[in-house]
Amino acid sequence: MSEKPQKFYSMAVRGREADIYIFGSILTPDWVAFDRMFGVEASRSGYDIITEIRDLDVDVINVHVNSPGGHVSEGLAIHNELEAHKAEIVTITPGFACSAAAVVFMAGKIRKMYKASLLMIHNAWGGGAGNAKEHRKCADDLDTISATAAQTFRAKIKLPDAELDRLLDNETWINPTDAVKWGFATEIVEAEKDERPAASAMDAIVRTLTAPQVEHETTDDKLEQLIKDVAAIKAAVSLPGQQPKQEPKQEPAQEKNIENRPMTFFNALLGGKEEK
Repeated sequence: MSEKPQKFYSMAVRGREADIYIFGSILTPDWVAFDRMFGVEASRSGYDIITEIRDLDVDVINVHVNSPGGHVSEGLAIHNELEAHKAEIVTITPGFACSAAAVVFMAGKIRKMYKASLLMIHNAWGGGAGNAKEHRKCADDLDTISATAAQTFRAKIKLPDAELDRLLDNETWINPTDAVKWGFATEIVEAEKDERPAASAMDAIVRTLTAPQVEHETTDDKLEQLIKDVAAIKAAVSLPGQQPKQEPKQEPAQEKNIENRPMTFFNALLGGKEEK
């Protein structure tokens, strides 16, 4: 096991411009310490990225965000550090910017989304232990945290407060068209030529997540459709003369394999084999 801590971000500087890639869960220092205590190869915390941002002497910072989110305290700290920086901040999401990562995304003066990308926003959540008074305090604290995080959206969007509250209450996935219309994003960008197969796969995910719910449709039904969509995309982008790989015939899936369907989908997306 390597002792080198893993980062949820990377950074590169080219002249007067910097690129930051946030491609992982946004963690607090105490979670990193918890990992190290148990000998887990630890991630770096939000504190590390904040100190590196502060030291950047550049004119433009491009922040590429593809993250499931993490701790809202770290997301807010990164957001505020970026907004306070003298450089022009450009945020881009090539995939998902969810929860605390959406808060980071909102730090950009220019906020770009690819056609096949999504934002996800919701209210803060957490757990607690104790008596009734302590649980009521926990609920009040969550309301305060949610209201604070929501200010990062209210400062830049075009929606009434009540509509933003509704989106947060419903844990809403926001596609690029709505994001621009509502003010979460400032523009939609095209994928580069070599990124289009991956963008097509992401587009299949976006369509499924944002499609209206069909009566009697289950999560398994959606996963089955995603697997088919990704398989079709892979076949469409095969190199000339390359024969599609013949998969051995499989028996009809048994009920006991239902719990493996999410992994089946991600294996299909990554070009792997289905787990038995």
